[in-house]
Amino acid sequence: MRTIALALQHEADVNTADKNWRTPLSFAAERGYESIVITLLQHKADVNTADKNWRTPLSFAAERGYESIVITLLEAHACAYQVDLCGHAPLSYAALNGHKRLVELLLATDHDATDHDGIDHDGYLFYYVPDALDCAAEKGQNEIIECLFRTGYVKDCGMALLLATKGGHGDTVRLLLTKAGIDVNGKDEDGQSPLTIAVMGRKHSIVEDLIAARNIDVDYIDEGGWTPLCWAASLGDDRMAKLLIAAHADKKLAAEALAEEYEDEELTSCLLTLSPNHGLVND
Repeated sequence: MRTIALALQHEADVNTADKNWRTPLSFAAERGYESIVITLLQHKADVNTADKNWRTPLSFAAERGYESIVITLLEAHACAYQVDLCGHAPLSYAALNGHKRLVELLLATDHDATDHDGIDHDGYLFYYVPDALDCAAEKGQNEIIECLFRTGYVKDCGMALLLATKGGHGDTVRLLLTKAGIDVNGKDEDGQSPLTIAVMGRKHSIVEDLIAARNIDVDYIDEGGWTPLCWAASLGDDRMAKLLIAAHADKKLAAEALAEEYEDEELTSCLLTLSPNHGLVND
């Protein structure tokens, strides 16, 4: 702190930046140095300065959970909705790391008091709450998810379900499945559905929850032409295959897809005789 004060006494440029465009305020906010943040702001530091990744001091403080610094930055008119190159606003970083009080604070922040670009508060929440939901689901932050749903700005949580499934967050998957309007058969960038992802990851309890969901497509065909049962058979996962068969997965469809990929008559023959009580291997 003494070094900062001395530099400011000699009229150092408070907004000087390093090669990554990060300023003293950016580092102070990230590291939780509240007194330095206050001093820099008193000397006209740019509260909305962004680094090469477009991350602001508020973004770093929200990520680390420094509530008092977040409040200080907002009072200095930090933009609560400035996004970085990943498309994340400070709200998303707070959600990702489970900082519930900060999520509530940022949701309540009046956009008009922090930024002036003609977009109203509701317009911003309509876009940024879903992104924050995805971040929370990725890390299994269930309290944050409930908080975000209460805003009324979540219309589709299909991507959140995919991310929760990938992360193996069974409790989060079950929570999302209780929400109205969820697309249980949505696909990710690789064309995989939540059920396919769970089968490939051998997440048996999540598979059980998904196949019990309304409108689930147990024969979802991915971009490679495979169904979840194909993946279970190829992995030799007897328990998974039985779960899918019990949910009326199409054995013939899976066997035909496997036959196109492998010249393994024993596997396809075994698949066709599969039942909930008779697996890929003799019990």
